[in-house]
Amino acid sequence: MGYIGWVILALGVISSGLVFYSATQTDYERFQFQARLSGGWYTTRRRMRNRFKDDQLTVLLRRSGLQISAPMYHYFRIAATSVFAFIAIMGLLSGHGLTLVFPVLIWFGLEYRRPFPMHFGFQWLQKQAAANRDRSLYLLYRLLLQEVMAFKDSRIGLNDMLRRQLHRVPTIRSFLERCLNQWMEDPVKALQQFGEDLGTKQAKNFAHMLTQIEEAGTDVALDIFQNNQESFRTDRIAAFTTYLQSRALLGTALTMLGVGAAIYDITVIIQVYTATLMKASFGG
Repeated sequence: MGYIGWVILALGVISSGLVFYSATQTDYERFQFQARLSGGWYTTRRRMRNRFKDDQLTVLLRRSGLQISAPMYHYFRIAATSVFAFIAIMGLLSGHGLTLVFPVLIWFGLEYRRPFPMHFGFQWLQKQAAANRDRSLYLLYRLLLQEVMAFKDSRIGLNDMLRRQLHRVPTIRSFLERCLNQWMEDPVKALQQFGEDLGTKQAKNFAHMLTQIEEAGTDVALDIFQNNQESFRTDRIAAFTTYLQSRALLGTALTMLGVGAAIYDITVIIQVYTATLMKASFGG
């Protein structure tokens, strides 16, 4: 009997046992059994969640733009390692001992601390997410500037202006909602935390600008926005220039790769053709 046959047999035996156990129980005993299972599963899940609670990983995931929690990342890591461990065991039983390397590579490859590979993967994701957040931040800046210009003769709270723009900046909405939730306790601290959570220079400058408006009042908001307009515009132009340079470099690299592959193919064809001609000339 093969491995699949043993697996099918085990599943059949377990299913038969569960069916027999359920059939011999009363409704009350069945309810108690289900309640014990549910309670045990909930307790185990809470313990695992508390054990996998990792503030450093939570910050990395949030700044990387990944909408998953730290426990979910650890579950994914364990599940991926388990799958490759099963494949490694099957390969070992088939005489392929090299497959034992796969689960080790997956486990250490998904480790997020330095100097493991996922640490640098998170750094790359953070750069990409930071660029997207800066674009959304500049959009938010433009929207707030337009609103300040439209309501310059009316007194309106800064938090109300921010709250009305939530649906227009989905990339930084979660950060902005966290800031607004902490606004009632301490607006200045909430804005500072907003800049720290986004983790970019432009975000910190934006948070500092909003702090000045909150402390001085919305009457001077238009002046503060206009004074910082040139610096925000310069940062966006510099970011866009860097983006164009990166695209040009990537395009050049791909072109050179294609040219190199074509040259290699032509060289191989010439060698094969030359060998055929020489073989034919010598009467081979």
